[in-house]
Amino acid sequence: MAAARRAFGRFDAGLNVASLHKGKLYPDGPPARGAGADRATMVAAARRRARGERGAHDIGSVIDTS
Repeated sequence: MAAARRAFGRFDAGLNVASLHKGKLYPDGPPARGAGADRATMVAAARRRARGERGAHDIGSVIDTS
């Protein structure tokens, strides 16, 4: 029982630290969900990376400038 209390206490303390950090990052509250790239774009990019395809933003890494 004491080990469970100790483990939960550490977990609870970690959540408190994360909450304080988030409060410092966003003093007016967290940003609205979905503010960044839309989900379909993110999923497509993840699938391209998983298959090893290169996107348009990677073209500079393919061009030999020597």
